[in-house]
Amino acid sequence: MKRKWLQTLLGCSMVTLLMACNPPEGSHNHPSSVDPAAPSVQQAPDAHGAHQMSIHSEQDFIVQMIPHHTEAVVTSEWLLKHTQNPQLKAFAQEVIVVQKAEIQKMKDWHQAWYGAPFVDPGSYKPMMPMNAASPYEGEKSDQAYIKGMIGHHQGAVDMANQLKTMTQRPELLSFARTIIDTQSKEIEQLKQWVK
Repeated sequence: MKRKWLQTLLGCSMVTLLMACNPPEGSHNHPSSVDPAAPSVQQAPDAHGAHQMSIHSEQDFIVQMIPHHTEAVVTSEWLLKHTQNPQLKAFAQEVIVVQKAEIQKMKDWHQAWYGAPFVDPGSYKPMMPMNAASPYEGEKSDQAYIKGMIGHHQGAVDMANQLKTMTQRPELLSFARTIIDTQSKEIEQLKQWVK
């Protein structure tokens, strides 16, 4: 009975988190670049919690992927302080190292290609509550992270697949392939840890 109650609570919490991270279209603006005329990304969770991402240009990809990566880094840093699972700690540490390097690479590209520094559009929120009032502790925080990161990674894979159809830049094509390969493998690993 207690286990079923906890599963129900976790399920409701994840739905609430996903809705908070992906408010209905039109509920607030998603500026997508320093160019106010540039199109914005559309995102909404699918039935499995994955962020359905839609980009409209290579610049849109960069402007949206930087905060998307930042969200993964911030959540992984929080998890490192709260998990006792050594495998999950190693996974989160790898996310932090790889995605911080990729964030810097994307910022450098934005400056070089578009003549302006990256400006955060402010469109992303944490995947899970990360404050003193967080309902997640121990195994609950581990599972919330795992399930949230599966959907989060799928959103990045979707964006990278779209990018391949709209850029000729070799750097971005290589970057898209790296995201698809790396994060698809990580999704499979995370699925093994779902309880």
